[in-house]
Amino acid sequence: MYAKIKSKILKPLNLKEFFSMIHQIKNFKIIAGGTDLLIKIKEGKISYDYLILITEIEELKTLKEEENHIILGAANRFSEILNFQPVKSLNALYQAISQIGSPQIRNMATIAGNIVNSSPAADSIPPLILFNSKLLISNGDKIREHNMIEPLKLDKDEILVSIKVEKIKGKSGYIKIGKRKVMTISRLNLAYLKDENEKWRFVVGAMTPYPVRMKNLESVVNSENITKKRISSAIEEDILSNSDYRPSFKYKMPVLKDLIWSLL
Repeated sequence: MYAKIKSKILKPLNLKEFFSMIHQIKNFKIIAGGTDLLIKIKEGKISYDYLILITEIEELKTLKEEENHIILGAANRFSEILNFQPVKSLNALYQAISQIGSPQIRNMATIAGNIVNSSPAADSIPPLILFNSKLLISNGDKIREHNMIEPLKLDKDEILVSIKVEKIKGKSGYIKIGKRKVMTISRLNLAYLKDENEKWRFVVGAMTPYPVRMKNLESVVNSENITKKRISSAIEEDILSNSDYRPSFKYKMPVLKDLIWSLL
């Protein structure tokens, strides 16, 4: 039985209004698409006096292409990002977003929600790490930059404004493994890129508490001494140095090794 949502809804139209609101209230939560948050509230797991809906804040809706970067507004829905032509050149990111949920979910869910939740299985995070993405975060007075290689931790008076994605030339892709072909949570995901200089990079998700850039593996595959044994050892080192051993590794580790070997 779902609980009734009793929170008051506030809807600022710009960041100035947003910061004015949060300095006057307590027990609030920022909400955008709400595809995860509303379920938890309805299940009675959490409750807030106020929900601040940020989808009307224009400063969070930027979609812009620069010479070396693409700027994605935090409150843009996944469907809007998929329709932004420059994103299609970053194939790993485009593929990952296109596999999130259903069309209905992609029409509601925002990229900020996927990032802020920091789920190990989040589809957008591995390709964003792959393309050296930076998060731009505001507290109303100044902007700070966060490297996505580390999980995001926002202070209570901060908001994620935009994501700055580097346009790295090369061939990239995204592989997602789940219980079904569509509308499934990742049991394992992998973003990969072979750049214009023939250098590989890999980011794996759903195996560690936060997606991991596989630096040991990259060192091996970008060297002249590539063997299956060295690749296998490098993969294990990347995973186990970022996580305790988990029973699921018995299944996931061989699958990851086979995926990477087949790509190479």
